Amino acid sequence: MSALDWSREQEDLRRYLDSAKNDLDKMVGYERDGMREQYITLKREARKKLKQVAIRYPKLEKQLQQTQGLTDGELRRRAKELKKLGREYKEYKALLENKNNERGVSGRENIVESHETMDLNNQQIKQLHVDRRQQQDEDLDDILKGVKRINNITYDINTELERQDVIIDEIDDKMTTANRKVSTNVKRVEFLNKKSKDKGCC
Repeated sequence: MSALDWSREQEDLRRYLDSAKNDLDKMVGYERDGMREQYITLKREARKKLKQVAIRYPKLEKQLQQTQGLTDGELRRRAKELKKLGREYKEYKALLENKNNERGVSGRENIVESHETMDLNNQQIKQLHVDRRQQQDEDLDDILKGVKRINNITYDINTELERQDVIIDEIDDKMTTANRKVSTNVKRVEFLNKKSKDKGCC
């Protein structure tokens, strides 16, 4: 996909989202005025538009990394715009799902569908959650291994520091002893030197 084709596809998704948002806004008025037929019609239209986004968004996301001739700045700009489209899709889809569920059982959680789960059946969605949970467990295992490695390194460093402290203490003791001997020898030399001078004077 060329950079131009990518831009056109992104603009198409933007139009779908803007149109779906406009439908959702009108649905509020139709619902308030009791215009159920118009309300249902717009809800169907909004669902169709969001489904188009759900189908085409992942392809556009994948093609972005393969689009050639883009500078780093342009690539970041397009990625930012694409991320914005994804957020808006989730927001509008959530609004539509809330409309579907607002007359449901009291206390029932609203399930928000994303572009990842739009075309999946219940078993596939369940497997998707299982895979994500497994990936999270593997990530936690990797973190735990990293923490253990850090603890081992910290233990080795502390052991080495303690060993060096012992060596430093031994060196300090030997330096103190050496200084004391040097001081004693200096005093002896001074004494002998003075004694020699005294004998010379006599």
